[in-house]
Amino acid sequence: MNKPHEAFATYQAGTTDQQEIVDMIERETGISFEDRGDIEYGDFWRHHPPSRYGIRVDVVDNVLYDDDNDTYSARYPNLSMDTVLVDIGVEDINHPVFRFFLSRPQQFKPVKPITIMADVDDEPTVLWEGYPPIPSEYLD
Repeated sequence: MNKPHEAFATYQAGTTDQQEIVDMIERETGISFEDRGDIEYGDFWRHHPPSRYGIRVDVVDNVLYDDDNDTYSARYPNLSMDTVLVDIGVEDINHPVFRFFLSRPQQFKPVKPITIMADVDDEPTVLWEGYPPIPSEYLD
């Protein structure tokens, strides 16, 4: 078994229903998020450490609101504002939820490169960054 590596990704979910995505992940992996507080809706999360359960998931719309101008725009301009994004961080890339996303490339598409990290000399270091397939040395 390889040493666990942290991984971070943002996926386009292909739906406009945030709850539908959470329900599907829970049903397919058997992991319940909401009773542990591992999931948040609405607020975008940027590479904060995963929770004590080894995973952190944000499910957000592809919409940014500008208070000053009272306008909306796409968080990722090349995607529809109607799509839902799933931002995920795990302490171990082999976490079942992360593997769930990797196993469904037609349904969940990364909107930016996946990042695999580890501590090297007590400093967070990017080991690999890119789009699937992920090199096999990082997966069990």
